[in-house]
Amino acid sequence: CAIIYASKWNYSGAYFLMFFQIAGAVLGAVGQMQQAKAAATASDQRARQMKIDREVGKIQARQQQTARQEQYFDDLAANEAYFAFNRDVGGDMSVEAFLNREKDPMRQDISRMGFQASMEASSRATSALVESERAKNSLVAGRLNAMTTIAYGVAQAQRTAAGASGGGKL
Repeated sequence: CAIIYASKWNYSGAYFLMFFQIAGAVLGAVGQMQQAKAAATASDQRARQMKIDREVGKIQARQQQTARQEQYFDDLAANEAYFAFNRDVGGDMSVEAFLNREKDPMRQDISRMGFQASMEASSRATSALVESERAKNSLVAGRLNAMTTIAYGVAQAQRTAAGASGGGKL
């Protein structure tokens, strides 16, 4: 009688152990999914910020280009005023050559600023795409980890059941 009672207690204790193994696996899987969702949300937020930074960079580049043009026109006006005071601006070829040469650096500066802004915008767009992919990959990895955790918990419960029924060791 004592052997039968102990055997029933062992078997019912195995059920409790199996329940906790499976419950632990499910809770672990839920935690992994929440962690994956949090990582995906953070990646999505970084991607959105990168897109905003790209637009801000374009605006800043336009502002710098405009400032450079304004500087050129201010310098041009100052030079013309100086030359008008000392020389005949319209009739002096050296003054005309000087004023024409001053256009080239301004154009080159504006062209460089535009190219740099374009390159930075392209880099930020690529970074945003990579970050968006990272978000998707986080979710996939979280799902796979969750499934693995559940499968491990079920396998542990099966080993516990087999050990409790006398089919193997605990």
